[in-house]
Amino acid sequence: MTFDEHYLARLRIGDHATMQHLDRHFRRLILLKLWGQVRREREETLADEIMAAALGGIQRGEAPICLPTYICAICADRVKKEAPKVQRQPGVTREQLRLILQKV
Repeated sequence: MTFDEHYLARLRIGDHATMQHLDRHFRRLILLKLWGQVRREREETLADEIMAAALGGIQRGEAPICLPTYICAICADRVKKEAPKVQRQPGVTREQLRLILQKV
């Protein structure tokens, strides 16, 4: 499935299957971007907020040229707002990354 205008149109009308696909496709990426940037207990909540903000923007008529870049920009904005509240966590080891991906 490509993120073309037809895909965005299905998101705008609230097509449930397309919204689920979007969430499945981007949630892991978002969680990886949040890892080490925010408190662990906030990761899932922020991922939900990021997906809601992306869907909300699309449904309000925003037309991202590149959907992955659009979602990553929302994620970066949320991290900036959240990051001053927490001390950064150390980098992720390969084993930790494997465990994270198994949870998703």
